[in-house]
Amino acid sequence: MLKDTQVKNLKPQDKPYRKLDADRLYIEVRPSGKKVWIHKFSLNKKEGSITYGEYPSISLAEARYYHARDRALLAKGINPVAHRNETARLALETEQETFKKYGDEWKEKHKIDKSEDYKKLIEYGLKTDIYPVIGHLHPKDVTSKHVLLIINNTMERIRTSTRSQKLKPSTGETTAIVNKTFIGMIMRSCIMKGLAEVDPTYAVKGVIKRQKINHARPLSMKEIRELKERIPLYNGAQTTRNALNFLFYTMLRTIEVRRLEWAWVDWENKTITFPERTFQEIIEGKRAMKNNKIHLLPLSDQAFSILKEQYTITAKCQFVFSSPMQLTLGKPEKMLGRSTLNFALDALKMNDVSPHDARATASTYLNELGSDDRWIEKQLSHTDNDKTRATYNHAKWLRNRRSMLQWYADFLDGKAEMPVHEEVT
Repeated sequence: MLKDTQVKNLKPQDKPYRKLDADRLYIEVRPSGKKVWIHKFSLNKKEGSITYGEYPSISLAEARYYHARDRALLAKGINPVAHRNETARLALETEQETFKKYGDEWKEKHKIDKSEDYKKLIEYGLKTDIYPVIGHLHPKDVTSKHVLLIINNTMERIRTSTRSQKLKPSTGETTAIVNKTFIGMIMRSCIMKGLAEVDPTYAVKGVIKRQKINHARPLSMKEIRELKERIPLYNGAQTTRNALNFLFYTMLRTIEVRRLEWAWVDWENKTITFPERTFQEIIEGKRAMKNNKIHLLPLSDQAFSILKEQYTITAKCQFVFSSPMQLTLGKPEKMLGRSTLNFALDALKMNDVSPHDARATASTYLNELGSDDRWIEKQLSHTDNDKTRATYNHAKWLRNRRSMLQWYADFLDGKAEMPVHEEVT
């Protein structure tokens, strides 16, 4: 057997030559001066050879280790060359089979019929919170410990974010739960593909304690008066001021006010018709109503006046309430930002009021007034389970609903009063 000093002192010659260590393990010395470890073997009456690399990068001890490993494979009838190639192939596949790869595949399929806001939520959650921790890992290597780390990192990011502190401080539980849900959905898709056996999100189920949800509530008479007095004092964009007033006059959802397009306004009949969208349009983020049903909105005088004023600002835009910031900066048009009305209410020191309260307020006072439940439900655009009936009923009780909305707009402006015995405080 060779000694390390012997290998070290071997000199190149005009032709390659080999020195035997043991059991057909050789060091081959080449004219260039390179010294290469070679293992000659015989398997199934066929000769073969495998190289282990150059000396001194591969030491004598390392060459003997590889030699012993491959002799063990040969004893089992396994060709060491084929085995090394297969191991290298699997290693390469493992390197390429990452959580990010399958997360991106899931994302493209999952977001097909989702809103633009939801798509952005997926993109941001994966890019900001999830991929930095587990994106490089093979799905089978993702553990509950990783998921818990992502949960904690997400909540910490939300708690310390400047933007969150400017609005109403958030502790991040909702976003962390959403991220955990995304991880679970991706892992389950990987399990179905045979890439993993366990969904690590199950082990951390219940670890996040949800914040108490403040559901939409009706405003008191005092809050209504304060709100109506403060909105004209808002020193932000006129578009934001108009959108806030329009929201309370129309019983629409915030997202529906933001999506409103000029093409849907019937100036002659003082109505707005929110269209039903096709599946392709929904995929493209062009949903109109939450339930994707035709919704006919009769306009009160106040709501109609807001549209006329807003037309002088955004007449050339697609959206009635186009983002003022985008227009000011000369950037491509977008609808009003999702948090803009929340920021406006905070700026007006109406911190306990949410845009979602507008619908609850209208429903409560109109019910107290004794308005027909059917008119109220129709105006709230609550889903009619009978799809055929819903298709033809969008214009039903239009005159009644217009009168109801006109009374309510007057009530908000202090021009109409609730009966004393029915007043909500």
